Amino acid sequence: MAMNSKLTLYRWMPLILVGIMVLSSVSLISGNVSELDNDKIIENTNARQVDQLVAECDGITFEDMFVYTHAIFDVTINDDWKSADVWGLSWVNGSDAAEVRTDIDELMANIPSNDASNPLTPNAQGNDGKLSTDERDALEDVGSACVEKTRVRFGLNDILHREDGEWNNMSWVGDTLLLSDKDIDCVLEAGGVNIDHCPITSVVEDDPTYEEGCDGKSSDGDCQWVDATSERNWMLWVHGTTTFDKIDYNSFTLAVNSTNVSSADLKVTMPTTNPPIRIAETQSNLNCDNEWDDEGVIYTADCTSTTDYNKAVSTRMVNGGNNFQFETSFGYDFSNWPATEHSFFDFTTAEPEDNDPPEWTEQAPVNNGKIPIMDGSSEQVIFTNGQINSWYSDDYSAAQMDCYDEYDDTLLNVDDDGNIVMTLGSDSKIINCNLVDGSGNTSSVKTFHVIVPLTLTATNTEISGESVEITVSPKYANMCFVLGITQNELIEEIDEEYCTTTDNSDGNEAILIEGMSSFKPGAVMVKISFKGENLAVWNSFEIDLGLTIPSTPPIVQITDYNWLDQDGDGIVDTYVLSGQFSDPDGEEVTLSITMDGAAAGTITVNGAEWTSAGIPFYNYDAGDYTIVIQGCDSSGACVSVEKIVPNLYWVEDIIDDAVIEPAPVIDDAMPAPGIGVVLAGIAIALFASRKQQ
Repeated sequence: MAMNSKLTLYRWMPLILVGIMVLSSVSLISGNVSELDNDKIIENTNARQVDQLVAECDGITFEDMFVYTHAIFDVTINDDWKSADVWGLSWVNGSDAAEVRTDIDELMANIPSNDASNPLTPNAQGNDGKLSTDERDALEDVGSACVEKTRVRFGLNDILHREDGEWNNMSWVGDTLLLSDKDIDCVLEAGGVNIDHCPITSVVEDDPTYEEGCDGKSSDGDCQWVDATSERNWMLWVHGTTTFDKIDYNSFTLAVNSTNVSSADLKVTMPTTNPPIRIAETQSNLNCDNEWDDEGVIYTADCTSTTDYNKAVSTRMVNGGNNFQFETSFGYDFSNWPATEHSFFDFTTAEPEDNDPPEWTEQAPVNNGKIPIMDGSSEQVIFTNGQINSWYSDDYSAAQMDCYDEYDDTLLNVDDDGNIVMTLGSDSKIINCNLVDGSGNTSSVKTFHVIVPLTLTATNTEISGESVEITVSPKYANMCFVLGITQNELIEEIDEEYCTTTDNSDGNEAILIEGMSSFKPGAVMVKISFKGENLAVWNSFEIDLGLTIPSTPPIVQITDYNWLDQDGDGIVDTYVLSGQFSDPDGEEVTLSITMDGAAAGTITVNGAEWTSAGIPFYNYDAGDYTIVIQGCDSSGACVSVEKIVPNLYWVEDIIDDAVIEPAPVIDDAMPAPGIGVVLAGIAIALFASRKQQ
């Protein structure tokens, strides 16, 4: 498919945004700017140009600015029903990550005097094959101003509609916007405020291409960069408030423009209403009659227009059953471009014509089924929101389920995500559950047995070989389970087809888990999965038994060392070492070099070989120096090798300053000098003569 120039421009990072960056106060080209004379004229001109450039962002979308692998749009409508809090989270992975970094770096070259390919601007950062923290800071500082002008993809109107009229009525509130690449888990934990401590994700120390200093191209002494071609995953997110015309929640339409959205999930949480909100009709339109006019060049779509009345959606009640939540997903087929894709979702509080009680679906758990958990002393999820949604069938309101403790008829709690939770307080309890709709109609009751079926222990917590023994202490018979070991995404399980079943005996059973050679040093967890027809749900758990795999330190060797004339002045005055390294555990190894305890330059790695930067001994006094090469793996295990080196640069001065006395007459009784002394003298003379050259 041919791409027009405008779409190509906006597909990644727009040149407009880069223009904003150059006019910002971020020190991308501070060396050039500092030479300008009239700061006030510059300030006024920059402010005027920033306004002009930001205005150019009007009418484009977030997707026009940034490519992403997947995104989540989390919208919470405020109680006033005329504003919403919006999080847009986008992940940039693999080749997408490399392409975005490269595009940013290349576009930076459009800044005057910032093209590294121009020999007249050697300190430029644009087009230098790197993405620096300077460039990243510029994006965060001024990118929000551009996002403010972009079109929001959502519209909320209290008149039921489809394609007719102007329905895209949301707009950003500028002073609430923040665009960043900081770690989203840290940001959310901080509540979205005071996030200066949260790490960035576009330039990180764990990236194999990470370097500090930016080769002196930045006025910021704390500048770092990575290769623009780095495929290390990162993320961009935007957070802010949108406003729209106040709507009547009793009947309204949510409209979404999903054109060019490669992969995204949409979640909308609504305020508490009485009567409750439910979803009514849905409609998704693919319009293949749309054309794109690029300055007289017309692009048309090669597809057939369609209308889908069964868009997949899910609904639930969250925050203790007080808030209606709606979810759906989008994935635009770019082979249909420039076809448009719009979806419409109608919501209402009106009861359906036939308000029947909710019913259990075929996916619902068996009556009197067991629910295994592994901890009876703390709050546990008994049923997830997703499970409840799949068990619920009703034409009125989102899925709800009430569960009661049979002992005292206490209603179990619902957490903020819509999961049913409880603290068992013993090894077993019986609960009774029924489905409930918005009008109070209920389904039949199902009974479930929540139990702690067994406990797990490990005698040896340090794993020294390729296997580990886990002791299983059963509390209930006929419980089928599968054991495994997990570390990050890596899992080693006993054959899933093989299921260990507890018996009625009081004895313990030792189970050996093998095949752990692919695990890295560090903590590992025990994974246990329960299965069987007697279970209401097949639960899996990760249990921390304190198991660890110890780290074996790296192996570092010095295999060669030389005195060199690296600056070409005819004087051999620089010392270089080289060698090999490896790690028995296959972990990444970081090498460093010090001399008498102080940093002594850098080390270049090529495969399993390393070479130090030349140490300029002409900057050091005469004497012996201890050079230490340290290798540390990613688990923190380190090893050091050292080399004691005499500073031979000063040999000439020692010879020149020495008092030369006439050699004594050697008589027959005096022994001649040893051959070692003679060779040492020759070596010193040779080195001194090379230095004089």
